[in-house]
Amino acid sequence: MFKEIKNKRLGMLLVAIAGPLSNFASAFLFLICLKFMSSIPIPSTIGIPLSIFFTWGTFINIAFGIFNLLPIPPLDGYRILEYFLPAETLLKIRKYEPYGMFILIAIIMLPPFTSILISTINNVSFLMAKIVGVNLF
Repeated sequence: MFKEIKNKRLGMLLVAIAGPLSNFASAFLFLICLKFMSSIPIPSTIGIPLSIFFTWGTFINIAFGIFNLLPIPPLDGYRILEYFLPAETLLKIRKYEPYGMFILIAIIMLPPFTSILISTINNVSFLMAKIVGVNLF
């Protein structure tokens, strides 16, 4: 499919958007399953583990989607940003690409960044749950 795209930058953008979009779509599917589960009688020996599975599936997919949208190489957010940057700006920031992994490690390890990331994941999770009509906790 992407071989037919003449504009390679557009192709890179579409591929970069597909990753986080699939994470958010998966999170919505987990939430829909959770909502459906609450409307049918299921024994608690099956229902409780399933609801835990669907809840964690929601949080994990949203976490991956948000993390993947960070504009740091090699993540998809960086590839999305590349599409919208002018060529001269792109050339200036490309020299920092080799340091992307170190930046990611810092974001994961340093408490200020981690707390911002976790609160964003929680806020997006509860917003998506509200849209579907599910109470996560």
